[in-house]
Amino acid sequence: MFEFDGFDFGLYAPGADGFDVEFGDNCVPTFEVEDVDAAYDRIEEIAPEMVHDEMLEIGDYRTFHFVDTEGNEIEVFSVDPG
Repeated sequence: MFEFDGFDFGLYAPGADGFDVEFGDNCVPTFEVEDVDAAYDRIEEIAPEMVHDEMLEIGDYRTFHFVDTEGNEIEVFSVDPG
């Protein structure tokens, strides 16, 4: 876990959660936000490319991926405590 200007940045440990993970190009920096809809609207305006056409929802987990100006895929998500 790393701290950058007041937020934490962590790296995922493949296999730590019991799921099989393919190695290769699947390392995606992931950021949790409070309002994923607001983040989507803002990033959609400035990102060179959105990976999916819409927000992905998996249970209480809502996420989207975009490609930054350096060609890196980034994930942004929130979890509804509901």
